[in-house]
Amino acid sequence: MGIFSSSKNKQARQQLQMLYSAAGSDAKVEALLQQQPDSLSIIVEHLTSSSSDVQQQAAKVLEKFARDAPMCALQIVQSPGAVAGLVAQLQGGTSAVQREAAVTLGQLAAHCADSRMRIGQAPGALTGLVDLLRCSDAAAQHEAAYALSTLALKTPANQDRIVEADALPLLAQRLSSEVADVQFAAAFALSSLAEGSQAISDRIGRDSAALRRLARLLGSSGQVVTAAALALQNLAQGSPANRQRITNAPGAVSGLTALLDSEDTCHQRLAAETLEHLYMTDQPDGSPEDMATAALAALTTGKLELPSVHYHVQIVGFRKKSCHMESTDCKVFCSQ
Repeated sequence: MGIFSSSKNKQARQQLQMLYSAAGSDAKVEALLQQQPDSLSIIVEHLTSSSSDVQQQAAKVLEKFARDAPMCALQIVQSPGAVAGLVAQLQGGTSAVQREAAVTLGQLAAHCADSRMRIGQAPGALTGLVDLLRCSDAAAQHEAAYALSTLALKTPANQDRIVEADALPLLAQRLSSEVADVQFAAAFALSSLAEGSQAISDRIGRDSAALRRLARLLGSSGQVVTAAALALQNLAQGSPANRQRITNAPGAVSGLTALLDSEDTCHQRLAAETLEHLYMTDQPDGSPEDMATAALAALTTGKLELPSVHYHVQIVGFRKKSCHMESTDCKVFCSQ
């Protein structure tokens, strides 16, 4: 590398570091973009630098802007060359650059439906993320799967594009990863893809290995359990075929029922809701105790077959406990 190139890259890193440090809150990012209207174009230009360090730092600045000021995400996505530059990083960057590009695309998509649509329409964006699922780097797999989950969220066009890019078998494989973050992101992506799409939900449900892996993850902990239970719930909604497939999947029903005795109220509620969808789908949504009652009714009428009387006790115990439990909205969080 020549002296001129080295000096230019050093200057770029210093410039990007100043912009990164100037962020920190919604108000700070908005003020920065107003006071320095050319700042975005400068960052975008550095996305395609000859230096991988500068490329990574530029993507990281955009990710921080989007994280600190979600309302600015669309402005970043609309900035000429921003998405294209990140896609170029996915396709030809170093492993570290590819990971950062995936993180940034996921963050840009997290809070804005219009941003999700624009990124999904960008040539190479979704296919680049799907390709990243194939690599051997667990961190890259996690970031790619999580970005796909946010891009698919309540966005039918992106759901279809992701499926067309052959993401489903790769996500199903990643459920068996030895890394919890990868398991979580893969389950969350499958959940986002299944939500609201009967065709995709049925396609996922036909993969018996994917259902077995989701059932196995119910015995894990934390966000992995939340994402697995949510995926099973979305797969069960509105699909009689999937309800039967989940019921037949080894460990699914017993795993959900065991969660009724969890100390995590979010896991309790997700399990109760999923059991209700599996066995009492003609009933309106209700409180956790109503859902547990539905599951108990299914058990006593023979619709719900469990391997042990202990699970029967757990359902009854959950009904009693939930009478004193505040309603809890269950959401999936992923810290980037």
